[in-house]
Amino acid sequence: MEQLNIIIEIFLKNPLAQWIWLIAFLVSAYNFSFAKWKKFIFFTAIASFFWALHFIFLGLGAEESLKYWLISAWLINFFDIFKNLFSLKYEKNLQLVILISLFYLIIWIFSYNWILSLIPTTTAILSTFLVFYIRSIYLNIWFLFITFLWMIFNYFSASIWGLMTDIFLFVFGSFGIIRTIIIERNRKLILVKEEIKKRK
Repeated sequence: MEQLNIIIEIFLKNPLAQWIWLIAFLVSAYNFSFAKWKKFIFFTAIASFFWALHFIFLGLGAEESLKYWLISAWLINFFDIFKNLFSLKYEKNLQLVILISLFYLIIWIFSYNWILSLIPTTTAILSTFLVFYIRSIYLNIWFLFITFLWMIFNYFSASIWGLMTDIFLFVFGSFGIIRTIIIERNRKLILVKEEIKKRK
């Protein structure tokens, strides 16, 4: 009951930011559950747009101690939009991967306030490599690992809202990966059966 009251209090404190959070969450949940790699990257870009908006509006009423973190979260998510879209056009482009990673490092240098602030930067750099180089179901699996890292970050930063989001996304992501594996397995079985019939 106490946790529910905390969630309601957070929502009422900044309702616009939380409604935007809901849109970002729903896009991310759909993405993790159903999208294949091209759609996955595209919907990740859309989700990043809403996450960036969420952090902008959160920053308007935030305490001074949180503003640096919120600014870095906003910048990372805003830049993620372009990173994801670039990766669809410029696949396996090492120069872009290095350039984008350097940008994330600069954000981290100017927004560093504790050791755990390495996690957002680490996930941003890791996701840069992933969207440019990793394909198929492996992309979803690695993004599930990124979600796990965010769960650690939100747990130690006492972000109940963020932790709940990541737990839900982890569950949706796991479901999506299992669903995709089953679909691919069934598709291969059908192809094998068709091949056997042709040989007969």
